[in-house]
Amino acid sequence: MIPHRNLYDEYSNYVKEQLHTTPVGTRLVTYWSKWDEIPRSFELVDSAYNGLLSFWKKIF
Repeated sequence: MIPHRNLYDEYSNYVKEQLHTTPVGTRLVTYWSKWDEIPRSFELVDSAYNGLLSFWKKIF
């Protein structure tokens, strides 16, 4: 099965929209992310494993 770029973009946009609705203080962990789907309201708190694992917190 070959992934479709449009489907990836659609899912990424959905995730970003859902993250916008979370309350301030929400914590998030991403693995091997391009960070495109992380809203600017989230701050990178820490990372591990050469940046593959990222820890975020919603600040506004």
